[in-house]
Amino acid sequence: FKDHSVEDQAFNLRGNAYLAMEENREAQDDYVVALEVAQRWDHDVVAAEALFSLADLAVSEGEAMKGDEGSARIKEAMPYIKNFWENYGMDSPLRRQMAVMQLPVFIEFDRLDEALERLRAIIKELAAADDVMAMEKTIPHYTEAYMEAYSAEQLRDHYRAFEGISLDMKAARAILAVEVIRIFEKVA
Repeated sequence: FKDHSVEDQAFNLRGNAYLAMEENREAQDDYVVALEVAQRWDHDVVAAEALFSLADLAVSEGEAMKGDEGSARIKEAMPYIKNFWENYGMDSPLRRQMAVMQLPVFIEFDRLDEALERLRAIIKELAAADDVMAMEKTIPHYTEAYMEAYSAEQLRDHYRAFEGISLDMKAARAILAVEVIRIFEKVA
């Protein structure tokens, strides 16, 4: 597929195959090539996918490693995340997944509030679209990250006054309420 319009997609797919076989270095190499080719061809969707895959791989490996080595590997995801948001994030179908996946990275850099702000904006969009399935997948991650720095009482107050989610957005309000109950049961 060299110099063909699907070359970037082929490298992304091969990277996914390597990842499934737990051959992470080969997967990373293919994602890097996919990114380079996608940028050369101006294939924004494929470039965003490659950046997501590179960042996700760094986070997954870092979380498995533990300690300073794990922390360092997680931090390696930041350039990919930054590139994603600066160049592709506003239009990418991977926005929600990137906002969730990047949480450990921003925690490592002591930038939790920045990560929460981005995820909060996406949750507002999901609530406005009444995308229940996506909210059910996203809000628990927001909750867990929020609890890294705040108390259960602060979470309850925050979710009651969640900016951009009005009382008539019943599905979103219900998911937020369930999360508060889950956290209070967890800390009890």
